[in-house]
Amino acid sequence: MAWISVHEQVMGGKLHRFAKRAGCSKKEALGILVGMWLWGINNADAVGRLDEMDKSDVADAISSGLSEGLVPSKIVDAMLDIGFLDMDGDTLYIHDWEIWQKQWYDFQTKKRKDADRKRVERHRKRFEEEALANGQERPAGGDKKEFAPHVHLTQQQFDSLAEEYGTMAANKFVYVLDEYKGRTNKVYHDDYSAILKWVVEKVSKEDPAAIQKKQVGGSKFSIPEVEF
Repeated sequence: MAWISVHEQVMGGKLHRFAKRAGCSKKEALGILVGMWLWGINNADAVGRLDEMDKSDVADAISSGLSEGLVPSKIVDAMLDIGFLDMDGDTLYIHDWEIWQKQWYDFQTKKRKDADRKRVERHRKRFEEEALANGQERPAGGDKKEFAPHVHLTQQQFDSLAEEYGTMAANKFVYVLDEYKGRTNKVYHDDYSAILKWVVEKVSKEDPAAIQKKQVGGSKFSIPEVEF
């Protein structure tokens, strides 16, 4: 179930100007914006880009439930004039979408990382249980073991990855290499070297939020001082 964030900063002069331009009350204007943002969850990307959509698509999205006399196309023009929508060339954007809806996309990233971690953990437990069932001992810390069907590392190597990039990232590296080797039948002399050689870079590019490199100190996220 998708959700959006509506920040108290919206109740300001910008909303007042939008209401006047659209010809409605401030409460109606707020309802129109919330409806447009809810529609945006399924139609905009993470930066608010509305690919292959134009003003008429937005007008259709907000048209339902409008008071008599309110014109959807006029409302969309007001959104553009006031700055709740942006136009870059022929492409429409929802203004500051990546800032105000950051919580939703962070949640989706965490959900995906958790699924990856659990998938790898299931693989690892299954193979350890099969080894025990066959009378084998769990591999010692210095011996390579199956972290996934096609990935073998020592515990020290995995712990080193987790220390440098975070445990979730280490699990993601295992999953990516396992999927690649299973799909291509590729054989590496050392899976740890393969992870360092290309898997870390691939994950960093495709899922940068998964990487949690060690930092000195830290900072707390705060909403930038921008006009809503």
